[in-house]
Amino acid sequence: GFSSAQKRGRDARRVSDLWQVQNALQLYHQRCGFYPGGTNCSPRSLSPNWDQLRSVLLGSELGIINVPRTDPAGRSYGYFRINSESQYVLQAQLDDASNPLLVNDLDGQFGTQNCDDGPVPYYCIGL
Repeated sequence: GFSSAQKRGRDARRVSDLWQVQNALQLYHQRCGFYPGGTNCSPRSLSPNWDQLRSVLLGSELGIINVPRTDPAGRSYGYFRINSESQYVLQAQLDDASNPLLVNDLDGQFGTQNCDDGPVPYYCIGL
């Protein structure tokens, strides 16, 4: 029972982290007109990784002061920009494959981001 509660707690933190980053991405998009792919409102890199996204958001002068470096287990989150500059996917690997949040997330493969709900469940959100 306790282990299950710990898994759900870590998963809740992961989902909360992604939602907070999604809000930061919306602020960035309002300012720059596209989602991060480079630095300083520059869309240079089509597929930046999480660390690059984190650096861009923290340095964006939008008042964003916290973007997690890793999830509660030390795994990196995923960020992938798709369809040029107008869409993205945020990804976290969950501990609990039966987490009900997996019902309403994005599913499938988006570039290099695996969003399947299989034995290793991935929770994905995006636009």
